[in-house]
Amino acid sequence: MAKKPKPPKTFKEVEDYIRAKRLNVNPKLFWDYFEAGDWHDGNGKPVLCWKQKVLTWHGRDKLTEVAQKKAAASKKHIARIREENQEWLENKSTRALQDLQADGGQISQVAGWLIDEILAKRKKGEQT
Repeated sequence: MAKKPKPPKTFKEVEDYIRAKRLNVNPKLFWDYFEAGDWHDGNGKPVLCWKQKVLTWHGRDKLTEVAQKKAAASKKHIARIREENQEWLENKSTRALQDLQADGGQISQVAGWLIDEILAKRKKGEQT
């Protein structure tokens, strides 16, 4: 005998279950998603066990949370490397500009102007 779909009776039932289990799921988002789909999943199949769907959402959100933490750590790492090497980069840029301007040629003037623009934008905090 096939199992019959048994959606939750109320939003409060979903909310209480999520809170009691301390799951990382937004109950309103969960409720709205399945209510809008008349308690059918993304593949159009009826939801037979809504509590299992909540657990699936919890697992998915946990993975997203871990990925976000890793991305934030990576951004911090990149920012730290940039900060540690900022002086070196500025010295290198300044030296390149001085070398280009010293030869007095047209190419060095254009390149020097470009480097000046890049350095000015960096000082303003803009990305080039």
